[in-house]
Amino acid sequence: MLRRLVTAPDLPVSISPPSLLMAARKVGVVLLFGVVPVAFATLGIYAEARLGLLGFDFKGTIWHPARELLAGHSPYPRPVAAEMNTGNPSVYPPPALVLGLPFGLLPFPLAYAAWTALLVAAVLATLRLLGVRDWRCYTIALGSCPVVFGLALGNIVILVVLLAACAWRYRDNAYAAGLSVGVAIGLKLLLWPLAIWFLATRRWRAAVVAASSAVLMTFVAWAAISFDGLSSYPKLLAVNNDVYSAHSWSLVAGAVGLGSPEGLGSAIVLLLGLALLGLTFVLARHADEDRRAFTLTMVVSIAVLPIVWPASLAVVLVTLALYAPTLDRLWLLFTLLWVAALLPHSFADAGAPPAGVPELVWKMQHSAPPTAQIGAFALLVGLMTVLQLRVRHLEE
Repeated sequence: MLRRLVTAPDLPVSISPPSLLMAARKVGVVLLFGVVPVAFATLGIYAEARLGLLGFDFKGTIWHPARELLAGHSPYPRPVAAEMNTGNPSVYPPPALVLGLPFGLLPFPLAYAAWTALLVAAVLATLRLLGVRDWRCYTIALGSCPVVFGLALGNIVILVVLLAACAWRYRDNAYAAGLSVGVAIGLKLLLWPLAIWFLATRRWRAAVVAASSAVLMTFVAWAAISFDGLSSYPKLLAVNNDVYSAHSWSLVAGAVGLGSPEGLGSAIVLLLGLALLGLTFVLARHADEDRRAFTLTMVVSIAVLPIVWPASLAVVLVTLALYAPTLDRLWLLFTLLWVAALLPHSFADAGAPPAGVPELVWKMQHSAPPTAQIGAFALLVGLMTVLQLRVRHLEE
């Protein structure tokens, strides 16, 4: 006799409050650290596009000079304010212009797309080199104020940040570390304090490699463009500083905004930089202070810079990754740079801008320094630096 097999009907699965809470938490993490940074990046780039600033730095400092070189013309403007008030004059050293030659062969939209892809890869490579494995740190970095500004404008500082990461990652290899710093200095003078870090930590060979590679790279690049503009280049930098320094987001501009003469502000900032570099030599006496000495030199690189834009603060990513390879309060402080950037700032009515100069850029060049933004940036970077320097021992 066959027995009928009777199966019990499926019972509803009970969902406990703890499982719901866990699921909600996972969704919240994805929204907070995945969707929100991407949204900020998208909105930031969209805003720059609406203002006519998408690829603005790349166009004036890399792409256009490369096109001029390919056409047999000088890549540099005359060192007069009337030719340099475009907001993005060509003032980078020749190695940066030679680097841009392949992009100069492309129409601007394709060139900017390729350049942006290179910058995104540089951000990811920077974090990877420094041991960051937490995906939330990657999304926060890509959606951060300095990186979004850097990507939207196409600023070369993002590539320089990668070279700084290489200098730390390969610090025990004199040739790799020295060459990284030398190439960085050749592209943009921003990271010159890292050469002082080599001296403070008695990395004599790396210091020699850095100095010699920067000089050789610059000489070869000047030779490649027939030394065009060499004699007037120091004056070009001086005029660029005169036009933009007091209107940028630098500490010098902050001093001017507080009523200090620009010369006095520059002297105060220089003394601050020298004091921090002196502290670097003090820290370097101890083997376990190498990381902190490196951090101070990175801070000096932006503290003494006479012309600072939000993208310049991307250098903070390097030290941030050293001390926080996983998500912690330092990364949250880094996200607050958006708050500083979005503080209200009044712009002067400077009339109609010259052809090719976006209205916002023209107004910024004729407005008072953004003192509130500078103060907020300095406070946040200073707080991050103090928190980093308090960490005495950290596993590699």
